[in-house]
Amino acid sequence: NLILSGHSHCLEHIRTLKTGHADSHLDWIVCGGSGASLRRQRRAGAQIIEMMGQEGVQHIQAVAQSQEYVGRQRQGGKERNLHTFLRIDVQEGSPLCLVVRPFVVEQRQQWTSYPLSAIALPSV
Repeated sequence: NLILSGHSHCLEHIRTLKTGHADSHLDWIVCGGSGASLRRQRRAGAQIIEMMGQEGVQHIQAVAQSQEYVGRQRQGGKERNLHTFLRIDVQEGSPLCLVVRPFVVEQRQQWTSYPLSAIALPSV
């Protein structure tokens, strides 16, 4: 239902598209935004494309779409160092439902934290 990873210097929620393989329609959350050396979103933007091949024929295909991205940001000429973390709540019942709650923490005059929009999985 959910793939978690870190160390990508950002917080990102990616949903795979129909790839024709077992990785279709999966939610992937990268929680690696720990302040220093954050990266910007890919220059290509929110859509992730790959060169796909089948029976010797190559074509470009969108394989995933970024749903949320928190990384390097500038505000008023000043770089913001954002730290991120997740809280994952498991809901009662069947089928399994997860509610992922991403948070951002940053130091302005003092340390402040704020939630981002919750992500309910599986998404409908």
